[in-house]
Amino acid sequence: MELDLNLLLVQLAVIFLPGIIWERLGARFAAKIKPSTWESLVRTLSFGFVVRAFELMPQQRGSTDSRKSKMTFNKDGFLSQSMEAFSTSLRNENTYRQWFDFARELNRFGIGILDNLQVPRHDNQRVTICALFTRAHQSFQAALILAERGMLSDARVVLRSAVEGAIAMHAIADDPTFIKQLDDAHKYNQRKMARLVLNNPDYKSSFSEEEIADLEKTICDIDEYEKKNNKKLIDNNEFEKENNKKLSDIKWANVALKHCKDLYDLLYRQLSSDGTHTNNKAIQRFLLFDKKNELLDIRIGPDNSDLVEVMKIMCLMFLWAAGPFTRVFQTPENITKLQKFIERFPNLPDSEPTNVTINPNYT
Repeated sequence: MELDLNLLLVQLAVIFLPGIIWERLGARFAAKIKPSTWESLVRTLSFGFVVRAFELMPQQRGSTDSRKSKMTFNKDGFLSQSMEAFSTSLRNENTYRQWFDFARELNRFGIGILDNLQVPRHDNQRVTICALFTRAHQSFQAALILAERGMLSDARVVLRSAVEGAIAMHAIADDPTFIKQLDDAHKYNQRKMARLVLNNPDYKSSFSEEEIADLEKTICDIDEYEKKNNKKLIDNNEFEKENNKKLSDIKWANVALKHCKDLYDLLYRQLSSDGTHTNNKAIQRFLLFDKKNELLDIRIGPDNSDLVEVMKIMCLMFLWAAGPFTRVFQTPENITKLQKFIERFPNLPDSEPTNVTINPNYT
């Protein structure tokens, strides 16, 4: 009872003290007629309650925000804020930390070489190389974010696309005319998609007459381009046998064989079979097995089982992409920095750590 009485007195003091202060200020400086005792009491209570209400508003808002922010993995999956605990526990492991630190250095290097870069607008080789490196660098950042959250399968998918871009960069750095192959492949796929729509009544019925006319024009324009292109090439006897062919898509294996064979064999193939395509490896990444290879459960949650391998691929992709970029833009300082990164790469941990304690409290 005594405790309740003391609490009541405290609450009354919290309300009355600010009210008394504001009422006195109002009576002294604002009121022209001295208020009665009753008016003073009413104004004191009014001022006190208003002040108390303003005091409680931030607390109430904070309490509401706190309730909203309680996102758990069981409810929000990888979007949960609690995933930060998993990411932090990864960085606390020495092997992983070395890889994450190295990747962050590469990231800053990438931003640095793009910063204030002067690209001649008329130089198709440099413009295209710059655009492709920017894309590769962004994919590198995306893969790093995914890896930190244990989304290794998704990181592999992103890296597969980035490796393809790195192959294109090497081809363009060696031979600027490869840009025309990219343009021809674009036309080839434009016409292919247009024919796909027009040749399927179900697809075609969902397009307007104007859209259908545009698709038909696209096919006619590209057919005409192909005819003119072949006729021009046929007139040049030296290139007649090699170039007298129709438009086609790019075969990246052939491109890499000529310009960067190791990049295709060691990264592109691996990420295709264990990343992009649907196969046993892709399925098994989402299954849990015991030591006897018996199925235990479906894996729903972050994975760090081959994080070192993903980090290797990620950093190698960046290094392969940065090579033709620095070569084409001929910046000695950046070439030297890149070489130092390449020399450091073999000294990073090569194997997955054992007996790793990763914070499981992301649920």
